[in-house]
Amino acid sequence: MTIGNLGAIETRKRLVFGATLLVIGITLAAIFFWFHVRGAWLLVLFVPFWLAALGLLEYRGRN
Repeated sequence: MTIGNLGAIETRKRLVFGATLLVIGITLAAIFFWFHVRGAWLLVLFVPFWLAALGLLEYRGRN
């Protein structure tokens, strides 16, 4: 039984979404490191890491 406004299926979706975006963010960071990307392009990494954090925190908080 879950507490909050998310059911078991939605909670699982948040976990999968967060984990997937975390892997995408880490992969992008490795690619950027490999190709020596510098400057404003590194701001692109903000989006997947932010969305991963939101998904995982919503999973953890179950709200």
